[in-house]
This record gives sequence, C-alpha cells and structure tokens, in this order.
Amino acid sequence: MFFSPQRLPVSWSSVCIALLGAAYCAIQVAPVPVSVPCPGSGCQLFQDFTVHGVSLWWVGVAYFAFMVLVCLRRAYGAALAFATAALVADAVLLIVMLMTAACIACLGAGAIIAFLFFIIRRHANIKCAQEPGPSFVLIAWSGFFIAALAFAATEDIEPWRIAGPDNAERRVYFAPSCPACRDAITVFSGNAAFIPVAEKDSDNAAVYAMHKAIANGSTVVEALDAVMQAKMNDTLAEPPFPDSVIIRLKLIKNKAEVMRLGFTKLPLIMINGMPRDMRPANGTGNGRGAAASYGNGASRSSALPPELVAPLDSCGDANQEPCDPPR
Repeated sequence: MFFSPQRLPVSWSSVCIALLGAAYCAIQVAPVPVSVPCPGSGCQLFQDFTVHGVSLWWVGVAYFAFMVLVCLRRAYGAALAFATAALVADAVLLIVMLMTAACIACLGAGAIIAFLFFIIRRHANIKCAQEPGPSFVLIAWSGFFIAALAFAATEDIEPWRIAGPDNAERRVYFAPSCPACRDAITVFSGNAAFIPVAEKDSDNAAVYAMHKAIANGSTVVEALDAVMQAKMNDTLAEPPFPDSVIIRLKLIKNKAEVMRLGFTKLPLIMINGMPRDMRPANGTGNGRGAAASYGNGASRSSALPPELVAPLDSCGDANQEPCDPPR
C-alpha cells in the first residue's frame, strides 16, 4: 500500500528537518515579531499571498507537519511523492519570483523543502544496492534557486509600462480604481510612461482591457475612459487564460517596484531631471537636473499640477476617500 509502513527504520533526520520547516513557517506568521529578517520588496510582496484565503506560510506549516507524521509511519513511498510535489511547487514559486521580486524568507523555506526531499530520497533508496541517481527535479530546482538568489542580491526590477516611451522623463504609477490616478493620467497624458499597479482585484481586468485598447491604437486616456464606461455598464470582462496569469504577474512586478522605491500610496509620479515644460521661463537653474518623486513620504513641489497636490493620506483632493495601499 502507498501509505503502509515499510520495514525501513524511522529517518529521524527527515523528522527533524520537517519539524524545522514547520517551525520556520510558523514564526513567519507568529503574532509576535520573531520572523526571520527579510530585506527587499519581495518579502512584503509575498507576505500577503494566499491559497484559497490561507497564507502560504500556514500551507507550509501544514505540509511540514504532515511530513513529520508520514516519516514517523515510515511510509517513505508517500513521503517521497509529497516531497517531490512540494519541490515542484517551490520551483514554480521561484519562477514567479524571477518574474517579479525575490523573497529571502521564501528562499529559506525552499531550501528546507529541497533538503527534506534530498534526505527522504536517499532514505527511501536504502534498500537499493546502489546510490540513487541524480534527481532532475532537484537539478532544475537548484538552477531556479541560484538564479533567484542572484536576483535577490541585485533586485534589478524593470517595471512593465502599459504606455509611454522607455526614456520618459516622467513615470506615473497608477491604479484604474484610484480617482486621483485617473486625474494624473489626464494631466500627464502624452508626455509620461504609465505603469499600472493593481490596487483592487478589479484592476486586473481593467488593466487588461486598457492594454488591449492601447494595442489597437487608443491613447491611454481613451483606454481608461472605455474601461470606466464598461465598469459602469457592468460589461468589463475578466481576461482569459493564460492572459490573466500574465497580467497578474506583470502587475505584481510593478507593485514590487513601488515597494522597492519606499512608497505605499498611489498615484506615484516620478520625474527624472527637469522636463522642458516645467523649467522656469527665465531659464534659471544649474541645469544639472535631479530625480524627484511625488507620493506618500515625498515632498510636494509647485512644479506638480495643482489638481494633484493633496494631503499624503488622500487619493486626490480633500473631498476624496483615502487611497488604499497597492495590493
């Protein structure tokens, strides 16, 4: 039987590693601040990831606890099958990190998953006369893991633009559901790069619809107007598979960039240098240029259009509701 105990002795090393994994995942969601230090934007990004409403860390606790029971029963056929499935799932998560942002704490959990797989695989093959051959799953996982480590060290994130040139002097990070973001798109249309971020779940479909409209020749303002009209008429369709996955990954990548920059509110307007239309009429200034940002925690300037100058905790003018942090 698949789950029946085998004659092999209990692998206490497997049990200890599984217990370590359960404890590691548990402290990440513990009510007291004892979590593993995790620098970079990826940690904050993946902290809120869920599977059917359950945090990935609780999924990890359940997996490692289950592996403790399976190893104690000496059901190493089942243990190896579940360890392989977990390693494949972690490889998929590593690919997502490479496309968005790396999470150091998640890499730690992945290393425990891989080590547990390695120990269980060796123990399950004790009855064989020879050592087990190379595991192609483990080799592939190792490649993704090393790439994710290198990515975490550099954290070089290039956000996805829905419209605008690569070398735009202005970058506008926006969410279609944010009123002030829509104002920013209107003000800066034509002379900025527009980078979407999902603030609400409905923004995924809105950004996809905007992307299709822009690809068909619409301006970013026209695309946004069409999306808002579709939302009012309740005709905004969800993106089909696999476009839905691709759009979500791109928006996660953009969210990671906003977090890396240290901002939590939208819209975020980044200005590189001094655009010509914002220079003083008399041409004064040292001409060196500077990078400026407008968002939560950044100083405001008279160079920013008056309609977008608002309290840092608001989403537009004083009468509008507070901005939600990008999700």
